[in-house]
Amino acid sequence: MSSNLPSTSSYPGEQPTDSDTPADEGADVVSPLLSSFLDELRNDDTTTVYSYFSTVSTNYTMSNLPGPGRLLGNFYSRAGRALEKRLGRIVNRAAIKEYEDAVDILLQRSWNGSIHDMFDDDDPSENERACEILLVCAKSDDAAVQTMAFEKIVWYFVYWPSKVRSAFRRVFEQRNEISDVIAFSWRRPDIEYSLRWLFLYKLASRCLSSHQSSFFEDITQFDDVDRESLDFLQFEGLLLSCGDVTDFVLALRLIELYWDREGVEGYILDKGFNDPVIVQFANGLIIWLEIYVSEPDPNKRVPFLFTVFRLTNTLLEGVTRSSRNVNIDGLDRRFEYDATIAMWAVVFKMYHFLRSIEPRRVVIEDIPVLCKPWRELCHESLPNPEHVKLRQSLLRLEDIHGSAIRNSFPPEENSAMDREGKYLKRATQVIAGLVPCIHCVNPMYLESDLTKRYWGRPSWYDDQLRICEEMMILTKSTMNRTSCMGIPYTIKIGQVAPNACNVCYRALLRRRQRCQRWRYLKPRLPLSPIMVILTHHRGILTLFVLYVTALDRKDRDGDDVLKSFEGGFRLRRKDMIHFTYEEQLEEERDDE
Repeated sequence: MSSNLPSTSSYPGEQPTDSDTPADEGADVVSPLLSSFLDELRNDDTTTVYSYFSTVSTNYTMSNLPGPGRLLGNFYSRAGRALEKRLGRIVNRAAIKEYEDAVDILLQRSWNGSIHDMFDDDDPSENERACEILLVCAKSDDAAVQTMAFEKIVWYFVYWPSKVRSAFRRVFEQRNEISDVIAFSWRRPDIEYSLRWLFLYKLASRCLSSHQSSFFEDITQFDDVDRESLDFLQFEGLLLSCGDVTDFVLALRLIELYWDREGVEGYILDKGFNDPVIVQFANGLIIWLEIYVSEPDPNKRVPFLFTVFRLTNTLLEGVTRSSRNVNIDGLDRRFEYDATIAMWAVVFKMYHFLRSIEPRRVVIEDIPVLCKPWRELCHESLPNPEHVKLRQSLLRLEDIHGSAIRNSFPPEENSAMDREGKYLKRATQVIAGLVPCIHCVNPMYLESDLTKRYWGRPSWYDDQLRICEEMMILTKSTMNRTSCMGIPYTIKIGQVAPNACNVCYRALLRRRQRCQRWRYLKPRLPLSPIMVILTHHRGILTLFVLYVTALDRKDRDGDDVLKSFEGGFRLRRKDMIHFTYEEQLEEERDDE
């Protein structure tokens, strides 16, 4: 079978060299792709009017001639108009009542008597009743009601493919109507619909289409299948049967519902990166993501973001895991080398999209792939020495195409990239009296380690307070004491900056976070680490109690975060008599 989804791979007939760059290998993938699907949605011809007319031309008949016929005709006309007006009012009241009842059922939250309950029933008449309700709502003058009806049609089509299509087909046959004509009438001319409306309208129209295709034949295999019970291999025929983007979006919903999230890694290892099923799956996800970000207003965007987040993340993990076991000898041929680069180019674009989109209903921390810089992801996926050449090609994807993609698709508010960017900006703020250390002046190390630090993963900054050779200390209070043995000593309380570095100091600040998944559990957060240092200088015994302040839960600087270390002094580890480092956990106080 063939597909109308665009291909990502091109295979020049020469052997790769060290000077090859990914700009020639799948560059069309990482450049912005304008999907023809958007043009199809927005430029759909809705101006055609179906009309039926007949004309009779004669030279022998004239109307309104004087005589008894005209009197009788006028009487019948008046009586007919009165009867028509009365019947019209009755029919109109019945139609209004039918519409209001249908909308009430559409919005119903309880299970009993809902549309879901009707489709779940084994009685065909109940299935047909559900179809009637959805059709009434789909032709509403209220675009919001139409949108809900379209979304319900798509959902029930995915949940009961054969049952729903059969029920709608029986309803249209009873009405002596053509489903495609009815669906066409839902979109009215001279009305500017949102992208979300157009997207769902397109999907709902396809679900009710009277045209037969290999796609509709293939979805019958999902009748009576348990949710999340099928391996990836079971969707091979479905993906290959997709004739266009509309088919693929419906296939995405089916895959998300019935896939057990297993089998991608084995499928790639068995059939390679250039297998048409994997290419089809990846390209379809990219097109959907481009459709999603093409609408600037988040409230008007196409639905199913959670679905695509889950599927894209699973594909990313499958590609990265399978790359660790890639057969390097098999990449000697240009064809297979380019196929691998092309797939990774798609992965790079997916990676950027998911990190730049506001993840509604998705906790980014639950998706490890999105919490890693691209360089780290490439090194983890291709760790072996024999992967060096391929890994360098993948790293150049970021160098060559990263800026262009970020300019075309800038990060949205609260996206992974947005949150990281804000943290990096905060962590590198200038603090008087401190200067960046040797590690923090290297942009590559700085961004990588701060990103790890932000997402709570092991980083270079974790142990700096324990192992640094020099630190900057600013004391806030001093107390003079005398021991029971009569020995005077001094206690100084203050803050410390490891390596006398502003970035190292701010990287130690703790972010208070609530548990986003289980809100009834009280999260635990680390207290400020405490250092106790004992020094003896010029006959004076000094005990330093130093701490690193904690930020509030909104990730804003509190009053204890120092803006200046001027007036402080440097202390080297070799000048310490004793050093103790302690870090505890404490339950967060709920002060909201």
